[in-house]
Amino acid sequence: MKNLLKIVFSIALVILAIGTTEAQQKVAQTREYGARQARQTAGANGLNLTEDQRSKMKTLKLQLQKEMLPIKNEIGENSARIRSLSTLDKVDLKAINKIIDENGALKTNIAKLLMSNRQQVRVILNEEQRIIFDTQKLYKHQLYRQGARAKRMAMHKTKMHLKEEGKPKR
Repeated sequence: MKNLLKIVFSIALVILAIGTTEAQQKVAQTREYGARQARQTAGANGLNLTEDQRSKMKTLKLQLQKEMLPIKNEIGENSARIRSLSTLDKVDLKAINKIIDENGALKTNIAKLLMSNRQQVRVILNEEQRIIFDTQKLYKHQLYRQGARAKRMAMHKTKMHLKEEGKPKR
């Protein structure tokens, strides 16, 4: 009877631990989603857009998404083709390189579409809004770079720590 009670208590403890971990993950995801939404709306709200500007920007965004969708699909198809070709017994590097070049051209087209869209958005904005818009994009890029740098530093510290742990003590 004592053993049965121990087993039941252990199972309940494991279930409780799993449930707590899942709840914490959901809270973190919700918090991250809320922060992302706040950042996205802050970009538009910080500009104090008129309804006319909002509708024009929404139209531009939809048009951009329509133009980019087939290109992104083709990139995905090419990536799948590369995976297929690279796992064959006899790999055809010429074919793989050709597909890689195609992907590069497609990504260049996407970059051109994004820049064109950005310039169309700037035309909609007045001078003050344009300055804020340009500054926000620059600031977001700097934050991204800082985040990437922090990740690299954390990885480097982890690697150094693991190397130190693996060394025999003298």
